[in-house]
Parts: sequence; C-alpha cells; structure tokens
Amino acid sequence: MIYLSRPLVAATNELIDARLGAGAAIRFRVPTRSMYPTLAPGDLIVARQADVGALQLGDVVLLKEGDTWIVHRLVGWRIEAGERWFLTKGDNLPKADPTPASHLYGVVETVERRGRYCHLLSPRARWLGRAIAHLSLFQSQLWSPRPSLVRRLSVKSIRAFLLVVLMFTRRMVG
Repeated sequence: MIYLSRPLVAATNELIDARLGAGAAIRFRVPTRSMYPTLAPGDLIVARQADVGALQLGDVVLLKEGDTWIVHRLVGWRIEAGERWFLTKGDNLPKADPTPASHLYGVVETVERRGRYCHLLSPRARWLGRAIAHLSLFQSQLWSPRPSLVRRLSVKSIRAFLLVVLMFTRRMVG
C-alpha cells in the first residue's frame, strides 16, 4: 500500500478538480471490489464532469468524500430540505449511501479491462444499468444488520441474480 502525504493528496485533488472543471477526462485505476463484477480491481476507468440534471438512474458516478474518490452506481435520488441527495451503491455492497449532490464530480464513460473497452453511456449499457440499479436498490432495502432467515435468503438470491446480470452485461456491452 502506498501512503501519500497530506500536501500531496491535496495537490492531487486540486489537479483532479481542475481537470474535471475544465471538461477534461480523468483516468483512474479501480483499487477495490465494491463495484465487482462491473468494475474489477485493476480496471482503468475514464470519468468526465457530469451535469447533475443529465444523470440517469443506473449511471456509474464519481464521488468525492473528503480526500477519497468513490465510484458507485446511482440507484436513486431525493430532495431533502431543498437540497438534492443521491443514493449511490457499489454493485458488490449490501446497502446504498445517501450522498449530497455537491459531492458528485463526474460520470464514468468507459471501462478498460484487459484491452477491451466497455462504453457505459451507450443506450444498451444505460438500459442494463437501470435494471441493475432497480435490483440493487431493492437488495439495499432488504439489508439489515440482523436479518431474518427469509431476508438473508432474499438478499443472497438478489445478489446472485445481480452477479449473473452483470456478467452478461460485460459480455453484451463490451
């Protein structure tokens, strides 16, 4: 693991903010399995600044929480006290997280895995993304820290179904 000093992290974040603000694309390497199998560790993603009003359910978005950059799927939104909040969720995580619109920085356009490209903003990919978002949100609503047997089985069934859909997504869109 590489540890970066605070000044280096701050300078890197400023550079990323400036590039996204100028409309340039940013390339990231995926470090975790939170979006697996849509995004696997080591995949290269290309993100661009997004207009909050143009986002669609199922889009894979780039968020910033403190000094940490997060890539999750948009599974819903709501207005609370006059402020727009997004519900985002990693495809491989059990629950959705509310995120203020001010933390949204971009949308993931392209994924590269082993030399193959997948365009996530194509009509087919967006349709599949919406289907995944609906199932993922349903799974999130069933999640509980102390679930009953029925709930655990439901969550496991939905998660298995999501994995199958996502694997087919990678084949069909890629």
